Amino acid sequence: MPKRLFIREPFRVGYEEFVLPAPLARQVHCRSVIGGISHGTEMTAFAGTSPFVTKMFTGRRVFEPIAEPWLAFYPFRYVGYDTVGVVTSIGSEVRNCKFGDRIWAATQHATHFVITEGESEAFVLPPSIRDEEAIMLNLASIALTATNDAEIKLRRYCGSEWRRRGGAIGCADGTAERRSQGVFG
Repeated sequence: MPKRLFIREPFRVGYEEFVLPAPLARQVHCRSVIGGISHGTEMTAFAGTSPFVTKMFTGRRVFEPIAEPWLAFYPFRYVGYDTVGVVTSIGSEVRNCKFGDRIWAATQHATHFVITEGESEAFVLPPSIRDEEAIMLNLASIALTATNDAEIKLRRYCGSEWRRRGGAIGCADGTAERRSQGVFG
C-alpha cells in the first residue's frame, strides 16, 4: 500500500498509508524515485523552527501571531513539493505520456503519486536530464522568483564585465572582489 510522509511534531516523522484507486480518464499514476527536501520549509518544520508554528502569513505578505501555536501546525502533512517518478499506469484519455516515462511533479513526499494530465504541475522528463538534476528544478525556480521579486539587476552592477567574467556567476565573483576593495563602500 502507498505511504505518505508527514511530520508528527518536531524531530518526529511518520508515514501514513493511503489508497491509490485506479486512474481516472486523464490521470497518471507514478512510483516515486527521488524527492527533493527544502531546507527552508521542510527542515524548519522538522526542527520546530518554522515561522508557521507560531505565525501565519497574511494577504498583506506579513507574518502575524496565531492564537494556538503548534496545534494548527502539527501534524505537518504538506511535506514535499518536488518529486521524480516513473509512470506505472495511465487513464484511458492520457495522451502525453506512457508507461515507464519519467515524470517531474510538484507533489508531496510519498511512495506513489497521482497527476492529472493538463492540470497538474508535472511534465515528462527528457532522457538527457538525470533524476538528480531534475529534482533541483523547483528550487531553481524558487531562486529565480526570489531574484525577480527582489528586482536584482545584475547588469547594473556588472556592466561590461558581464561577458568577460562568464555571466551571472563570474559577475557575482567580480562584485564580491570589488566590495572587498572598497569600491561599493
